[in-house]
Amino acid sequence: MENNIIDTISKRNYIKRYLLLTIGLLISAINYNLLVLPLEIVCGGTSGIATILNYLLNLEPSLIIFFQSFILLILCFCFLGIDDTTAMAYITIVYPLFIRATSGIIEIFIINHEDILLLSIFIGILTGISNGIIFKTGLNNGGYGVLSKIISNKKKASITKSNMIINSIIVLAGGAVFGINKVLYAIIILIIQLLLRILQLHHLSALRSV
Repeated sequence: MENNIIDTISKRNYIKRYLLLTIGLLISAINYNLLVLPLEIVCGGTSGIATILNYLLNLEPSLIIFFQSFILLILCFCFLGIDDTTAMAYITIVYPLFIRATSGIIEIFIINHEDILLLSIFIGILTGISNGIIFKTGLNNGGYGVLSKIISNKKKASITKSNMIINSIIVLAGGAVFGINKVLYAIIILIIQLLLRILQLHHLSALRSV
């Protein structure tokens, strides 16, 4: 069902789709710098690895994300179509720039990071919103979703299952660095994201049936 919805969405106006993609990436970058990075919660993806390496090696997150995205862009070019590659190229450039541009937002919006549970809920909601906006474009959402799609095409496996396995490995790596409690918060965030995705799919499916 999800693939059919994406195929329908993909026929929309390209300018509108890339505008929505940009908004989704900006929300994601703000969410990362304002909440995710300060709390050191790893929920998977390129930003999760960036959080780990920032803590261990004090590396700039935007550079780590760009490096990962560039490698994934090459894989995307080799194994996926032009639409996926074009969107991935855009994300490879724009998302790290947004991460860098919003890196000082924590100094503008002062947040008490002691209530991790409450903030984890907000992280899940904001991540769900940004992912939902990007999903509505019908474009490649970048990150390790590219790897999941390649695995799915080659091994005839579910994209969702492949993505879950990859992100689970990254989350567990975060747990090894930051502790099991952070893994539990990450699970809460991922559950919220999943619920929001299910609601979005249900809504889009209802629209298609009208």
